[in-house]
Parts: sequence; C-alpha cells; structure tokens
Amino acid sequence: MARVRIASILGVMATLLACAGPAAAAGSGGATLGAASSSGGGSSPSSSGGAALTLSVTGGALVVTHSPRGIERAHVAHAFSRILRDGDRGSDVKQLQSWLNYLGYRVASSGLFGSITLGAVKRFQVSRHLVVDGVVGSITASAVQAAVGLRQRKLKGHSSSGDGTGGPVFTRNLSYGDTGNDIKTLQTWLADIGLRVGVSGRFGPVTELQVRAFQSASQLTVDGVVGPLTAAALLSDVTGKVKVGSGSGPSGPPSGWVFPLRPTSQVLPPSAWTLDQGVDIATVGAACGSKVVEVAMTSGTIVQEGISGFGPYAPILKVDSGPYAGRYIYYGHAAPALVKVGTHVTAGEPIAEVGCGRVGLSSGPHIEIGVSAPGGPPCCPADQETSPSWYSNVVLPLYRQAGGSS
Repeated sequence: MARVRIASILGVMATLLACAGPAAAAGSGGATLGAASSSGGGSSPSSSGGAALTLSVTGGALVVTHSPRGIERAHVAHAFSRILRDGDRGSDVKQLQSWLNYLGYRVASSGLFGSITLGAVKRFQVSRHLVVDGVVGSITASAVQAAVGLRQRKLKGHSSSGDGTGGPVFTRNLSYGDTGNDIKTLQTWLADIGLRVGVSGRFGPVTELQVRAFQSASQLTVDGVVGPLTAAALLSDVTGKVKVGSGSGPSGPPSGWVFPLRPTSQVLPPSAWTLDQGVDIATVGAACGSKVVEVAMTSGTIVQEGISGFGPYAPILKVDSGPYAGRYIYYGHAAPALVKVGTHVTAGEPIAEVGCGRVGLSSGPHIEIGVSAPGGPPCCPADQETSPSWYSNVVLPLYRQAGGSS
C-alpha cells in the first residue's frame, strides 16, 4: 500500500514539475537539492525546458534533483557529500571557502560557515542567477566548481606557471626589490581587494607577504613573484570587484584602433605607466608639443575640450561604433587642441599635443588616457573603475601593436 501511495505521489509530482518548468526546482541550495542517494524507492525522471528533474525517495522523503543545462549531473551529485549552510563546520566548508577565494570572494578559509561566507555565497548566487538563499546545495556547489574550472582554463591561456616570462598584464615579472610605477599599480590592486599595503612603488617585505597571501587564497604557486598567472588572477579580481567586467569592453582592442600617442619612440615603457582614473603615460625626456602628438584612437566626434584638473584643452572623443560605441575617451593634460568641438575624426587623426610643463593638475608632460564607464558621463570614471581593464585590454596591446618596447 505504501509503495502504491509513493508511486502515486511521484507521478503527480513529476507532472507538476514538468508543467512548472525549471523554476520549480526549489532553488540552488534548498534541502530538496541535496546530493542524496536513493534508497527504499524508485525514481522517475522528467524534463522541462532542457532541465532534468529527478525524483527519488530517501528515507521516506521525496527528493527533487535539478540539473541545469551545461552542468553534468554526476558533477552536481559529487560536489559535496552534504548541503552546506550557515553554522556548518568541516573540511568541506574549508574547500568551499577556498573556491570562493579563488573566484574573488574574500573569505577566510577557516572551515566555519559564518556570516562572511554566507554573504559571499549569496553574491555568487546573484552573479549566476541562482536562487539567493545562501545555502550550498548541489546546484550552487556545482556552479562554484564550474566557475573555478573555467577560471583555471582562462588563466592557463596566460601562462602555465606563476614564474613565466611576462604576460599581458605587466611587461615584466615583479618580485622583491623591484621598483617602479608598475609596482605602484600592483600595490593599488592588492589594496583594492582588501590586502593592505602602502603604495610606495617599491616591492618590499609587506608587498611580498600580501602577494603570497593572494597566491595562497587563489590556489596559485606561493612564491611571492608576480608572474603572468598571478598578475592575470589579480587583475580578474580587481575588475570583478569594481564591476568592470560586464561593460569594460572586449578582451582585446577592437579592430582598427590605434595607440593614442605618436611616435611611440617618444613614449616611456609600460613599467613607468600608472593607473588611477585612466592610464598615465609620460614621455621620454619630458618630450611635448609637436614632438608627441595625440591621435584619435578610433573614429568618433570631439564633444568637449577642457576638463577640470586636466587642463583647458583636454579633448573628449565620443566613440562612433563597435563594442565601445557611445562611450567617451578623454585625453588629459593635452595642450593645445588641434581640432574644434563638433569635429568628426578618424582613427590616427591628430587631435592634440602633449602639453608642455604643467597642464592641469600635473607634475610634467604626459597624457592620461581614460574611458568612461558604461552609461556614465563623458568624464570621468572613478579611480580604478575602468582603468585596469582599459590598460590590459586596450592601451597596452595597442602600444605593442605600434611597436612599443617593454
């Protein structure tokens, strides 16, 4: 009699779930989504909208397992052996925290599922459009695992180890004893993700300690050296923290774009560049005026000249088309401007010169080249809001394409 009643319940539930679709799968982490094994009953699979719904009976309780498209059901079942939630302790909680750290959610790998871990789980669930309940059931666990695997594959594209020969983020490996503006950028990024270090431009013991802490949290080789893999992981965390990834543009400069300064022989190498709102690029021997011309990076219209803090001639270019269409590129510390407001320009066309002396709030001749935030005003983005990805995805690759030296 009990078997008949269970079979009847299973049949009704399968029909209801099939009609309700994936939304009926009880979220990402609720009790109905645990990686439970079947015993004492049959199972009846059903699917709707590409999502598999499996019903089983475990200890007399009806269990529904939801496998979304793209996640292996075996992967879902074996992520953890139990559902993890606030208050839990154990090595599996520690593993979860390690994965969250690797994905840029700063939590201590203590093995205690507390309020900070709960908040990180909820933020992850929001980012993956899962039910936001802070409970790590099979779907959330599998999504975390999948995200870790995806990031590992992406980072392997930069280098297979942390002590490579340089990469797309910095133009050299950074290690103890080094000095330079690229060290300042490194220190700024470490501070951005919560690792306290002074921005001195010198790679000292505190910087090395924080680099090692970051490598440990990110499951990288802990050697204190910022090679291409460590640099790429750090940049990923920085851009994720300031929410640039969704609107910062493609992972590379659009076709037809050019470096904003000519000739590149008059441009100091990237190790001397710094990042704040934009990318600050100084010139060889403080070259300025007609010796270093600022050109349109792409086609667009000059919509403004003169920016507070950047001087009365600084042009702003509104991009015509492509992935940056409608966004604004500003050329800080220019003097003089070579075209009028309202002029339409094409890639490579001269629009200004690098200002001689101190133009705006400046210590000497240089350009600050920056891009507005998606949907933001012509000028200017917040400090580090767009500059990390702008530097890595656009300005540095264009410099290399133009034949610039490291």
